[in-house]
Amino acid sequence: MKPLRLELSRTKGFDLHAKSRALNGLDVVNVARGPGRKWGNPFKIGDPIIDAKNGAGRMTREQCVMLYGQMAGRISTPAEEAYLAELFGGKQPPDRATAVQELRGKNLACWCHLCERHAETGKPLDEDCADCEPCHVDPLGRIANP
Repeated sequence: MKPLRLELSRTKGFDLHAKSRALNGLDVVNVARGPGRKWGNPFKIGDPIIDAKNGAGRMTREQCVMLYGQMAGRISTPAEEAYLAELFGGKQPPDRATAVQELRGKNLACWCHLCERHAETGKPLDEDCADCEPCHVDPLGRIANP
């Protein structure tokens, strides 16, 4: 079975693990931002950003997802490593090998909204959907399941 992106819910009775197993039989990992979670996106919508084209501004959802994808895909300099460790609260951010080892073949869940078509069935990690909100799960899923 192909791994899916799932949407977390605060609805009474929602059981993420039961939903995951019912959809495709795979285990699920909550990769949303939160205490003790290493897979959450440290980039936040509205954070200040310096854009080479537009100058100073505020980070959009799309920029947050793009930066997470770049960060999770590679770390190339000690300055980048220090900056990312700061974003991750002093810990080393997860790398590609760790993502593959811990997330490969698992469904990934976050709070980002899925479209009506994918809300109940999940969105395959290798599928692009213009109607689903961009989410760091998309690049993370591609890294973990090359």
